[in-house]
Amino acid sequence: MENTYYDLILEAEMGDTEAQLVLSLLYEQDGNYTEAAKWCEMAARQGDPDAQNRMGIYYASGQGVEQDDAKSFYWYSEAADRKNSAAQCNLGYCCLTGIGMDPAPEQAIPWLERAAEQGSARAMSLLGSCYRDGDGVEADAEKAVQWYQKAADLEYPPALCSLGLCYERGEGVPEDKARAVALYTQAAQRGDLAAQCNLGYCYLTGIGTEVDCGRAVEWLDRAARRGFPRALDLLGDCYQNGDGVETDDAKAVELYRRAAEQDYAPSIASLGLCCELGQGLPEDKPKAAALYRKAAEMGYTYAQCNLGFCYLRGIGVDRDPAQAVIWLQKAAEKGQSRAMSLLSRCCFDGSGMQKDEKRGLELLRRAAEQGYAPAQCNLGLCYENGFHGLAQDLSKAAELYRRSAEQGDAAAQSNLGSLYYTGSGVERDDALAFQWFSRSAEQDFPAGVYHLADCYASGRGTATDIARAAELYQKAARLGDEDAMFILGKWYRDGKGLRADPEQARFWLRKAADAGVKEAAACLRALSGKAPGKGGEKRGGFFQKLFGKGD
Repeated sequence: MENTYYDLILEAEMGDTEAQLVLSLLYEQDGNYTEAAKWCEMAARQGDPDAQNRMGIYYASGQGVEQDDAKSFYWYSEAADRKNSAAQCNLGYCCLTGIGMDPAPEQAIPWLERAAEQGSARAMSLLGSCYRDGDGVEADAEKAVQWYQKAADLEYPPALCSLGLCYERGEGVPEDKARAVALYTQAAQRGDLAAQCNLGYCYLTGIGTEVDCGRAVEWLDRAARRGFPRALDLLGDCYQNGDGVETDDAKAVELYRRAAEQDYAPSIASLGLCCELGQGLPEDKPKAAALYRKAAEMGYTYAQCNLGFCYLRGIGVDRDPAQAVIWLQKAAEKGQSRAMSLLSRCCFDGSGMQKDEKRGLELLRRAAEQGYAPAQCNLGLCYENGFHGLAQDLSKAAELYRRSAEQGDAAAQSNLGSLYYTGSGVERDDALAFQWFSRSAEQDFPAGVYHLADCYASGRGTATDIARAAELYQKAARLGDEDAMFILGKWYRDGKGLRADPEQARFWLRKAADAGVKEAAACLRALSGKAPGKGGEKRGGFFQKLFGKGD
């Protein structure tokens, strides 16, 4: 090797550009970037386009020289003018992204086209992205696919991944999720981090393939090990939820932190949620709100929604409905369904803004149309009761409850059960009522537990079981259902399903009366001969039901 260097150095010192460039490459392979850049610059100054392109790379990366975008741009320009395809592509990328100049996408297109004409797969792929995003050209999904396909035919991994995304979304081609998975697989096997992440997500969620959380974790882990932020975030979700791995909140936090250190907004928000819930981190609601704010200011809609919710409820910040509306509005404008649902409440009750029922219904409808289960339930309740100027429509209410209930919304499951129980908007069906009440009760939804107790008490949809009914009334009362408190108080008074206990009877009747159940106040007076305390009109359960589950 020493003789090789000696001979090359002699030739290079005599001005042989080929020797200078080879010497530069050898020094680079040995990790001596300073010497590599020195000899490369000698060749570049003599007009060698390959050397000029390499000098652009050295100045862009700061290897062997002080990082300097302007000098990088200069050398790319010199090489591009000499028809070096790699430099033409690099110069186009500089124009696209503003490296060494102000961003000028329209100037990027000619350089990328020249490089593509010479067979540069990277230039073809970048042109595909320009046509996809409308950067420097009019957006054209079909042309984007054509360029991606040209680069994919050359087995360029990023183009394979981008083409897969087109098939997944049906952009420029008919939607074909299985084809998307095949393309992601080809790119992932060639080491493309985005493709490995996308493939992992497909296995995680069943896009174009069967759900396979184990394989999802394998692909996400490959990308995460190389620091790909989205993969780190998704893998953190896997550890938090126990998908394909043992649940490990501490590991989830570690992965979120690694992605957050790269300013990946979803992971910053995930860390905020961990702080809010005390999951893998000590509970710290002010810190949660601060993390939500950081991600929200980066434009991440879920964080904007969470920050708005914090202001709405006073979580980690002083309660400030006006601030809540500001952040919810930002997220709602980008179509974030939970934000639209929360903002509809503000419209209905005038929190942080003037009442506007028309806008509230519009927001609620949009969120429901996007498949957001709480919004579907809330809109169903509006139709059931004729709230906010809607004509009562029990059939429409049942349809909305069903869509929400099938997604697992406990309030909707309870409400749908009630319609079957009473035959409102649907044919009465005690068995279906019992089924939906049971599913709601499994999630400890107070009204669902209460109605399930009613089924056992009355023998509707199931065999009569007073002991089981009493057990469920107790549970529903502890969960805060005022009707269950009233029934429980009466059963303790009468010894029905429970051992008679006047003290427990008074306790639960008073709680029911304080919650607004008029009948409870009357029973309490009859039982004790004393004034019941607060009592009065029973509060309508509208907003508790409408916005009580996460919203």
